[in-house]
Amino acid sequence: MDLLSKRQLAVENAKEIEEITNSLVKEIDILKKKVDALRESLKEDEHFIR
Repeated sequence: MDLLSKRQLAVENAKEIEEITNSLVKEIDILKKKVDALRESLKEDEHFIR
């Protein structure tokens, strides 16, 4: 494998890693919103119980 193809492979790998990272960031944001919604729901339920 010559230097150019190694560099090209590294660039492709970096792009793939960036895509995966961006996807994970989106998933984490969605999960954070769900956790916040659940916390609010629990607070409301707590008020009803008391």
